[in-house]
Amino acid sequence: MAKLALVELDDGADLPVEQFLTYRLHALHSALNRQASAILARASGLRLPEWRVIALLGTGATLNATRIGQISAIDKGLLSRILAGLKKRGLISIETDAADRRSSMVALTAKGRAVYDRTIPHMQARQRALMQALNKSEQIAVFPIIGKLLSAANEPG
Repeated sequence: MAKLALVELDDGADLPVEQFLTYRLHALHSALNRQASAILARASGLRLPEWRVIALLGTGATLNATRIGQISAIDKGLLSRILAGLKKRGLISIETDAADRRSSMVALTAKGRAVYDRTIPHMQARQRALMQALNKSEQIAVFPIIGKLLSAANEPG
């Protein structure tokens, strides 16, 4: 990939679309999703949104579907289809919450735990490889920078 010469925002020049932050982040997002999808296909046969649910539950947590949607940023309709598919494959259990009958609690089954245990080493190796692409100061800075961008993106436009 060719390096871009950065254009200063205040120099009066029109900013090329390739230098829009959102353009670059979308390109990164797409590349990361393609990479993760390939790894997941080899390691477990899961699709990326399915892995996101399995990974959240892999910590041993039992979460309600609403909370899974909030954490994973998966659309409510898509999440419902993912949960139904994972349940049908025997990877998760879905039980009505005794405290709130309108809510469902989701947990990994033994089969789901086995898929998680088989897949997580591949995803952790990927995480290490991605972080190794950064020098030490970049590794320290990357998550605070992402946090600031998330905060800015959540501000009213």
